[in-house]
Amino acid sequence: MLTVEIYPEEITISTADGLEVVHWVEDEWQEDPTIVPAIANAIHLAHTEPDELIRINRWHIDSQTI
Repeated sequence: MLTVEIYPEEITISTADGLEVVHWVEDEWQEDPTIVPAIANAIHLAHTEPDELIRINRWHIDSQTI
């Protein structure tokens, strides 16, 4: 299960044990609006195919446990 947190300044998707799967801050989507579809897709995957989102971002998740 993944947690999706959406705030005006940031969006974070994390695992049940609190590891960050993906994270964006407002400056990122303001400076490069072309990433907005990727953010929307990540939110969609978090709800429909969480294992796939974890697989795609495994390197980032694993980097937090070292």
